[in-house]
Order: sequence, then structure tokens, then C-alpha cells
Amino acid sequence: MDDIAKQIDTSGLRLDFRNQRVERRGQIIELRPKSWQLLEYLVVKNHQPQQEQLLAGENLPSHRTFLLRFSSSAQPQVGICRGRIEHIPSGRTVRFSSQENIDDFVQEMLTAENGQQPAAD
Repeated sequence: MDDIAKQIDTSGLRLDFRNQRVERRGQIIELRPKSWQLLEYLVVKNHQPQQEQLLAGENLPSHRTFLLRFSSSAQPQVGICRGRIEHIPSGRTVRFSSQENIDDFVQEMLTAENGQQPAAD
């Protein structure tokens, strides 16, 4: 956490990492510890704040919607990712046991959306 900003403000949303506090347009949003850890992991991933890409009002088409459900044993802050991911428009689901499984499924679904073959590893 030392490598990135201690606080991010964008589009009415404030993430205060030092105090583990989230505010939206001045209203405090209560997060459970696991939810906070997941939020911090997603924002800090690769030691780069992602707010510009995630929160700045980009076009977010609904046909590219995914739902992640983490198992109770998941610990994403230390790289243990287990659960299920669903591509909402198609209803297709797969279980995952790593970040790579998530990435592969998302790539597969977005590639299929464009009528292309997935890239070979």
C-alpha cells in the first residue's frame, strides 16, 4: 500500500485506505473487513491505482457483465482466489481457483463476443 496513494477521489467516490473508509457523495459506505480487503486488492492490483479505468465513467456495456463469487476460503489479498464467475448475458459459469482462471474465462467470453478464436498460450 505504500507505493500508491493513501486516498483516491473520483466522480463523487472517495476511498481512504489509511482509515479504511469509503464515501460516496459525502455518505459513508460501511464495508465488512473481507469486502474492504477485496476492494483494496482490486484497486492496488499491480501496484497501480485503477480508478481512472474503473470509475471515470467509461462506456460499460451490459453485454460485458460478469459476476464473481468468492468462496469463504478465498483470500484475494494474498493471492488465494477461489469461487465462481458468471458471464451474466450468456449465463455461462465456471469455477476458478486462481486469478489466471478468471482472466482466461473473461478473455474467452470477450473473444467469443467478437467472433474471434482465443489466443493460444
